[in-house]
Amino acid sequence: MTTSSSISRRLEGLGNEKERVKRETERIDRQKKAILERRQKALERGETLTGMDDMERKKRATRSRWDRKWNYRRWKIDAKKRS
Repeated sequence: MTTSSSISRRLEGLGNEKERVKRETERIDRQKKAILERRQKALERGETLTGMDDMERKKRATRSRWDRKWNYRRWKIDAKKRS
């Protein structure tokens, strides 16, 4: 049997869910807008030939560096386990 307090809690939960969805969509819209601005600035600088701007290049370099670092650590751990 449902009480009025449990119903109000459910409705309150729905309100929180709506707020969360609203914040997520706003965040996604801001990200899309930032991507479009970066793309436009890259076009102005003439970086469209590579399809990559400075921010993307730095991001990929950082990811590559961390991947190499963790691959090396995994290799060392595996070598210790084998011996």
